[in-house]
Amino acid sequence: MTESIDIYLVRHGEAEAAWGEAKDPGVSALGREQAIAAASTLIERLPLDPVTSPLARARETAAAFERVNGEQSRVVEAFGEIPTPPEAVDRRQWLREVMEGN
Repeated sequence: MTESIDIYLVRHGEAEAAWGEAKDPGVSALGREQAIAAASTLIERLPLDPVTSPLARARETAAAFERVNGEQSRVVEAFGEIPTPPEAVDRRQWLREVMEGN
């Protein structure tokens, strides 16, 4: 018999800035509220092994859960941004095209 594992994916709270406006924005005031709401839901599902992206908006979203859980999330570099190729002049346009793909 195989053991089942539940995986909860939480997207970061609303960012302070859009794709092309800032390299690594944190979360907005609304994003902080969203993070608290997500933490309130996740705390009911303990025990968890939380992991997060190293990006500011992801770390700030995870911080709300860390406060209620009392443990730090594991930061996984591979969960960061998709590297932008050097030939991409407009990152926003490039990301739009990437997201439209399969």
